[in-house]
Amino acid sequence: MPSRTTLIIIGAVIAIPLIFAALGASQAAGLVFGVLLVVVGLAWTLAGSRGAGGE
Repeated sequence: MPSRTTLIIIGAVIAIPLIFAALGASQAAGLVFGVLLVVVGLAWTLAGSRGAGGE
């Protein structure tokens, strides 16, 4: 079972783009935000893999 923090983050990743759309944000703003989420996710994955491998 994923930790509580992981579930909150997954929920935020799903909800934030929906909030952007509901507020009428432009497609470009949505694209920038999506790319930002992907970059943060990749960085988090790399940080997690280095932390697990180094210990």
